[in-house]
Amino acid sequence: IRPVLEQELGLTIDEAFTEFQTQPIAAASLGQVHRAVLPDGRSVAVKVQYPQVERLVHRDLRILRRMLKLVSMVFPQQGLMNIYNEVRDTIEEELDFDHEANNLLEVAHNFRDDPTVVFPEVVPEYTRKRVLTSGWIDGIKITRIHELNAHGIDRKVVAQSLIHAYCKQIFHHGRYHADPHPGNLLVLQDGRIALLDFGAVCTVGPNIREGLIDYLQAMVGHNTEKIISSLSK
Repeated sequence: IRPVLEQELGLTIDEAFTEFQTQPIAAASLGQVHRAVLPDGRSVAVKVQYPQVERLVHRDLRILRRMLKLVSMVFPQQGLMNIYNEVRDTIEEELDFDHEANNLLEVAHNFRDDPTVVFPEVVPEYTRKRVLTSGWIDGIKITRIHELNAHGIDRKVVAQSLIHAYCKQIFHHGRYHADPHPGNLLVLQDGRIALLDFGAVCTVGPNIREGLIDYLQAMVGHNTEKIISSLSK
């Protein structure tokens, strides 16, 4: 990933960082994350896209599209191409780390008055389409129960905070972090939750939000007619 990083930043690693751990601390399908220190002393996480991954992704999308067309010829199904278009658009957005940085800034802004959830700070001068640099957050992976217990963290409070954060995103803001696997959820020693990786952020329109609320209320109240009407919104 060194050529990608240096090409995007226009600097060598030694020029850009006073420290840079060559062993990645995390890796996913599109890139990997390294811990580094900026010249001003800030500890950061540097997410770098794999070389040639964009070309490979576009090739896979073309293959998937052809496969779906063949499937549709044998087993006619409505909506297959709509699903493909959604998958394609989501992946295209995830390939653009500038877009991810904007997602992070937007969701963090929505929680500016909520002290229970924290977000890494974007470092714009070290962020490009294929490189995302953000502030380092020390935390415990949310599934490491023994570590949470060892630090005296109340897991019920953590669960309530997480549910509250997602309900707030979905029902109030209409924009939510759409990749909540354990690697993207950290618990700080004071019990706060940190959300990481904003490549996938989705929008929930007003009608869907209203329908979801009606649906949940109808489910609790065993109201069949209201369940049906909420699904039509």
